[in-house]
Amino acid sequence: MADYSNSKFEITILSPRIFRLRPFEGVELDEDDAREMRKVYLRFSDNRPFAILLDASADFTPTNEARVLLASREFTETRIAAAFVTRSLANKLIGNFFIRFNKPASPTRMFNDEPAAFEWLLKQVEKFVEQSQDVSGR
Repeated sequence: MADYSNSKFEITILSPRIFRLRPFEGVELDEDDAREMRKVYLRFSDNRPFAILLDASADFTPTNEARVLLASREFTETRIAAAFVTRSLANKLIGNFFIRFNKPASPTRMFNDEPAAFEWLLKQVEKFVEQSQDVSGR
């Protein structure tokens, strides 16, 4: 069951710093949607850096403006990493285009299954926490 939902997407807490985003079939996600997602992530993470598992099993379309914003430093300063999960060829093409063309400022990878994506995100979060402790301990 989702921890947050609106007419375009739902967000589920998978761990204290990892959230699943699942856009609904046929929706177009714009800049306002991206800003709303970020507010929810920050609320769920108590304003700490977080990671996103994007369930891209449905067909949805992010606008160009939303893609640019989601890849920006502004949006990735609190995002540790993002994992896209899909088996759809069309969504894999869109995801790979986003990674190659928009060049997100946080680590971003494509996966065929959620367990592998979640495991990778856990490692990214652990690495981030260790690096943060190293910096604060100096």
